[in-house]
Amino acid sequence: MFEQAPVGVFLFDRDLVITECNEHLTEMVGSPRERLIGLALAKTLDTRLRRGMRAVLDGSHESYVGPYHAPVSDRDVWISARAAPLLGDDGSIEGGMVVIADLTDHKKAMDLVEKLAFYDALTNLPNHTLFHDRLRQAIAIAQRSQRPLAVAALNVDRFQRITDSFGHQMADRFLQQLAEALAHAVHDRDTLSRSGPNDFLVLLPELRDSRDAARVGQRLLTAARGPWQAGEHTFRASVSIGMALFPGDGAEADELVQRAEWALRRAKEAGPGICQFFDQSMSAHAKERLALETQLHRALDEGQFVVYYQPQVDLRSSEIVGAEALVRWAHPERGLVPPLEFIPLAEETGLIAALDHLVLEAACAHIGASMAASHRSLRLAVNLSARELGSPDVAKGVAQVLRDRGFPPELLEIEITETAAMAHRDIASTAVAALKSLGVTVALDDFGTGFSSLSHLHGLAVQRLKIDRAFIKDLPGNADSAAIASAVISLAHSFGIGVLAEGIETREQLEFLLEQGCDEGQGYLFGRPMPAEEWETFLAHWSWPAGNGHA
Repeated sequence: MFEQAPVGVFLFDRDLVITECNEHLTEMVGSPRERLIGLALAKTLDTRLRRGMRAVLDGSHESYVGPYHAPVSDRDVWISARAAPLLGDDGSIEGGMVVIADLTDHKKAMDLVEKLAFYDALTNLPNHTLFHDRLRQAIAIAQRSQRPLAVAALNVDRFQRITDSFGHQMADRFLQQLAEALAHAVHDRDTLSRSGPNDFLVLLPELRDSRDAARVGQRLLTAARGPWQAGEHTFRASVSIGMALFPGDGAEADELVQRAEWALRRAKEAGPGICQFFDQSMSAHAKERLALETQLHRALDEGQFVVYYQPQVDLRSSEIVGAEALVRWAHPERGLVPPLEFIPLAEETGLIAALDHLVLEAACAHIGASMAASHRSLRLAVNLSARELGSPDVAKGVAQVLRDRGFPPELLEIEITETAAMAHRDIASTAVAALKSLGVTVALDDFGTGFSSLSHLHGLAVQRLKIDRAFIKDLPGNADSAAIASAVISLAHSFGIGVLAEGIETREQLEFLLEQGCDEGQGYLFGRPMPAEEWETFLAHWSWPAGNGHA
């Protein structure tokens, strides 16, 4: 048993000198038996293990689990050792016996499991689970010491642009470098963790007051700026930060993280590159948003969303050539809810996909039936959200609705915003090409708000752009707006792109746009958005706005 046991075994005398050992021990420590027999352990052995062996000589049974340095071979292993007294014929203690199991491979495996369970694979930072464990411990300590602590939630601003510009591999490398920079901006006692694709959480224990947290926040903002390197390109970045303080903003771990994230959302709205502390008004705002989100789900289930139509007019022929489908929320208690109140939330929660589909299907059904009854062809313009623009199945979804409703593809125009198109150029180009392959027209909405150039438009291959109402409202008196509108119309035409002006409300605006050669117009001067039941009557009684001298 001594020789065949799958563990290392050695005997020692009262002077802690090895008197016998088995072959497995020699393999474990990497030293031959001849060198081990007679080895004095009193000075060479690890202190913790030597202390246990001395206790054995007094009649105790001892055990030890931990690291062990083998002085005879300079091997570092992780062992489990059990020591027991060795008795002579007369029952006296002559020495002891130690049984050693090599746990090195097991320890490595456990370390790997712990790393996978508690650390982020990309940045090697603590993950969300480990962060919350440390936060709960820090709160317990803070309750006893009566000292505040802070939780900071960080989000990388415009991270998608970094990915779109340099690719996923470079974006991952940037996150690794950013994690290192942020780690240098905090103290060793603090915990920096990665909690999402481009999100971080920071635990700041043992603060004196909120000013300490503010100073750390400023260091984090500075560290995030860079400059950063992506291949041959150098760029700047920024993060937005939300902070919550214990105990004033919450006494529980989940509550503090939640409120730091609420503050982060407010920082993103004011940002980029802003550090925002939580206040109670954010809690009320968050509850309102949650209630609104619940109502949005119910509204979709109960069919509370309706489609309104606004005419689009050919400025040369004075004919109505199209209708833009606009969603409205007919709330049972609040009446019509403005789109600006629910569209951003629908995009944030992912409900915008269902909303886009609802509008497209209802509008194709209504306008299709209207054309069949009147024998009059009209273009139908439908908005596509930024979220849906990135969907790989966007063209398939549109094609399915066209087939189901029997709507002619050449009369459907899909509008995408300039901001979404410029933020995701490659994705937008792919989506536009896929939609155009169906025979659908693609227009760029809100032009002038996304800081693009007409060269980008030419590469995007849209067939129409809509000048944002911000550039129309001050016409013709504002020289800057007049110059911009005139230049956009002229240059768009040079690329073979049609132009529609949004927000036309006065005859003076109309006359200026006619002089500049604008193709089409849309606005209150021609007609406000109206429900489906009013649309047919409007078409039947349509007349060109009086008093401008145009036919």
